[in-house]
Amino acid sequence: MKQKKGRLQRITALDPAAPTIDNKFVSEAFRLSSNDADFVDVYHTDAGFFGFTTPIGHADFYPNFGKDQPGCPEHQVDESAHHIRAIKYFEESIESADFKAYPANISQNGYDYKLDVNFQGEKVVIGEHTPPTARGIFYFKTNDREPFLIKN
Repeated sequence: MKQKKGRLQRITALDPAAPTIDNKFVSEAFRLSSNDADFVDVYHTDAGFFGFTTPIGHADFYPNFGKDQPGCPEHQVDESAHHIRAIKYFEESIESADFKAYPANISQNGYDYKLDVNFQGEKVVIGEHTPPTARGIFYFKTNDREPFLIKN
């Protein structure tokens, strides 16, 4: 991919935080958006109150529907386990291009949202090997312990 002068080629957001940022009063100029690089991919692992809900990249991934990650403690004030999973998933993707996600659509109502997955649609490689041409919203399922990523 040819880079424009003074522009980043890629930004990968690993569960961007939501408090004070994910609301209608914060301008796109003050948060990450798809305008910030030639390719922006986003991994939502704690979407809702603590993690950004809205798709903000060229390719937005919602593992396990983007909310509670399997194997993480539930209903705790410290939600860091869900945030950290985004890092773990990306780390595992570096070694292989065998991990893929299904296309999905999202409908939102504030912090609540619903992800509709098309399990018959064309899958896209996740993580380090995501093609910079990928566009849309995607879903993938993980294991509850390492290794987290599932080949499909």
